[in-house]
Amino acid sequence: MIDRRRFLALSGISLIAPIFPSFSALGQDFIDRKLIFITLRGGMDGLSAFPLLGDKNLIKQRPSIWTDGYFETGSEFGIHPALKSFSNMWSEGEATIVHAVGASQYSGRSHFEGQNILEAGNNIPYAKHTGWLGRALDLANASYQGTAMDLPIPLILRGAGNLESRSPSYFPPPSPDLLFELAKLNQEDPLISDIFFKLATRRSNEKSLKREMKLSESKNEWANLGLDVLDLASIAGRELKSRDELKIAVFDYHGFDTHSAQGAAVGEHATQLKKLDVILHTLKRRLRKKWANTLVIAATEFGRNVYQNGSSGTDHGYASSILLAGGLVSQSQVYTDWPGLGPKQLFEGQDLNVTTDQNAIFAAAIKTVFGLEHDKILEKVFFNNPYPDLSKKLFKI
Repeated sequence: MIDRRRFLALSGISLIAPIFPSFSALGQDFIDRKLIFITLRGGMDGLSAFPLLGDKNLIKQRPSIWTDGYFETGSEFGIHPALKSFSNMWSEGEATIVHAVGASQYSGRSHFEGQNILEAGNNIPYAKHTGWLGRALDLANASYQGTAMDLPIPLILRGAGNLESRSPSYFPPPSPDLLFELAKLNQEDPLISDIFFKLATRRSNEKSLKREMKLSESKNEWANLGLDVLDLASIAGRELKSRDELKIAVFDYHGFDTHSAQGAAVGEHATQLKKLDVILHTLKRRLRKKWANTLVIAATEFGRNVYQNGSSGTDHGYASSILLAGGLVSQSQVYTDWPGLGPKQLFEGQDLNVTTDQNAIFAAAIKTVFGLEHDKILEKVFFNNPYPDLSKKLFKI
């Protein structure tokens, strides 16, 4: 049997799902609510994903990155054509774009520092050893056990009590026969056994996977995305749906650091957005009725430079966008205090400015999912920083 604290999935999956057998601080209305946090590592280009349509400054500065065919939102902003499922959620009132958002007091453009701040919920890199979601769990007085398919435990969840850790391996993908055997060997642990069985089934029957995703064999539009992205979203959605005690899932993936050949409607950035779209589609399909009580947050460490570089890519920037999806979104909207993209409006003459701090979004999410008081959240989770209460503007309370 594989030890619960050793390598697990051989699948590239990173999933955290704290288990809550009791909720001493939560009201009854909040017990069924779910939170899924996705980190888009590398610096997702919010100006490409959700551009201000027809903006002459953006079109001028990005000749190889600007594209046509954006989905219309009924506002001045568009949705990248790779985000088909997200645009469908928008039509159903289940998607929000928070634009010109980021860490308002950090502009260092370092991946490591930016990701540390994103997960810690702090303004100074490496100043805290706990994460904002971990502190939120502590504030909720949640008695739980957790499962982290990542080593070490992600910073975002640290400080959250009795959390076990399981880590994926980076060996080549195992054969279906090996995965079936591992499922049998771990029958005493239903979660591990079920994951191995699921992976074995997927790898032994790719056609079944395509039918499940309702993909066209001729177009095969997801063929080059790999199975790991679908696996992690499918497992998270399935577990959150089938086990009422599961409340939170956290995972991430890399690929948004598009310094060269970023592309427009197609290309590296579009491929990464398509992966995100697969994740959102899969989560909604897997969660089914529980999607109505779910909030998905997809955030990145920083945005990209307004100016296209000499390699047809973009360098590290300042503000980006946060995607919100699920039944707990109040309405489909672009929430922003748009700073503009004129030369005098840019941060340091090159970047979209931050006008909404990302921690204000996270604080509103905590209030929405856990039913905690905003003032307490600011005190115990965000070190008394005076972020505004955006919960009623963004979510269903």
